[in-house]
This record gives sequence, C-alpha cells and structure tokens, in this order.
Amino acid sequence: MIDIFTATENKWVGVVALIFSIMGALTCVGMVFNFIKFVKYYKSEGLDRKAIAEAGQAAAQYAKDHPDQAREVATAAYHSTYTNG
Repeated sequence: MIDIFTATENKWVGVVALIFSIMGALTCVGMVFNFIKFVKYYKSEGLDRKAIAEAGQAAAQYAKDHPDQAREVATAAYHSTYTNG
C-alpha cells in the first residue's frame, strides 16, 4: 500500500495512482449512466422501429453514394424474381 499522507518520499506515485483510480471509477459510472439512458430511450422509442429506420437510412445513403452497385443489385433481384433464370 502506498501511503500518500505520511510517506517521506515518492508521494507522487500514490497521488497519480489515486487520480487514475478516481478517473477509472468515474468512467465506469459514466458508462452505466449512458447505458441506462440508452435503455430508457429505446424503450420509449421502440427498438425495432428505430433500428429499421436507421438501417433504411443507411441503405439509402449507400445506394446514393454507389449508384452502379445499387443498379446491379436491383437488376439481379428483378431477374431472379420475375424471370425463370
């Protein structure tokens, strides 16, 4: 154990360890706080509805950024759905 109050030398080691311990504890508290906020938010908004909306937005943005790939996928889906080959 590092005695930061009555030690005659190297007190800085204990002070630095204490600072890092406090920062680690505050980080854990912050993560738990954010997790609880996220759970409350998704319970109120509906996780399924929110996830589908976000996935749709991501897919639409990707299709906008890559129109050639979107055209290829649409053509392949059309041919596999409406033709026999």
